[in-house]
Amino acid sequence: MGSVSEFSEETALATFDKLVHEGVINHGASFPTYHTVGGFEFELRHRPSWQTKPRIPTDSSPSDPEQEPFGPGSDILKSHPSQVLAHLSQSHILALNIYPSSRPHYLILTLDSFARQDTPLSAPDVRVAWDFLQSLAKPEEYSVMYNCASASGCSRRHKHLQVARRHRPMSGHGDGGERATRLWPDIGTDWGRREEKAKVAYRYFLHRFPPTSSSGGRGLAAEYVYHYYASFLRDCRTALGGGSEEWWCPPHNLILTSEWILVIPRRYPRDESYLELLPNGAGMMGMVSSPRREVLDRWVQEGPAKVLGMFGLPPEEET
Repeated sequence: MGSVSEFSEETALATFDKLVHEGVINHGASFPTYHTVGGFEFELRHRPSWQTKPRIPTDSSPSDPEQEPFGPGSDILKSHPSQVLAHLSQSHILALNIYPSSRPHYLILTLDSFARQDTPLSAPDVRVAWDFLQSLAKPEEYSVMYNCASASGCSRRHKHLQVARRHRPMSGHGDGGERATRLWPDIGTDWGRREEKAKVAYRYFLHRFPPTSSSGGRGLAAEYVYHYYASFLRDCRTALGGGSEEWWCPPHNLILTSEWILVIPRRYPRDESYLELLPNGAGMMGMVSSPRREVLDRWVQEGPAKVLGMFGLPPEEET
């Protein structure tokens, strides 16, 4: 098996661009609008190139006789042989996401194609994701996401994590020279400006990593990261009414960066008419994407903070 050491960012980016040119990866012009509510920054992005993207696990993938899934139990199609970039361990592979939100956008998939997205991350899952993040030249420019269970906004059942570029405040712009939208845990921190922390419309569990001797959190062990994930998973279980039943996996989103780990307990809204707005982890951070402009228009009409609140638990009152 291969390893992270065999992975080349330069080769991955060249492969990404090649597959975009060949029409394998659906990455085209996109059109953002920006909103700020209580200091929480939103980017609502219309992505016409995502017209064929499955939205929920029961949606079928576009059929192509030349494509096969990532194993007999997988519902994720291997769209091109070059899509697979490396074996990260004996249990995980690295591939390119064919519906990317950034250039590039990675998938970390379990080699066990019957492993499911409604189960918690294991210690090996977290270790592989953390080690890959730390292997990048600039880990602070990426975030790892895990959407656990249908209520979290996942679109496929085969267990996988995503690693995408993260807009940074100091960059001054996003892809294509656009405005950078900051993830809310980065607002009100030491970015050389004075500002209030963002008002978050849902309950969450956040831990900021201690400073390390090297950049990008490279001094932290994966076991340290997993400890907080497992602890927050128990907190999610309690918050969602599951008590201490270890067998039950609460729906949640994990967002992991080199500076912090965040877990968000998730739920469906009481009004089913809002299900078309179901956000994944990126959406809960304010980065909402859709191929349908009318969906984004409804986010604006309803109020983006209100929508996030419907898909999470009420925030705890600050004392």
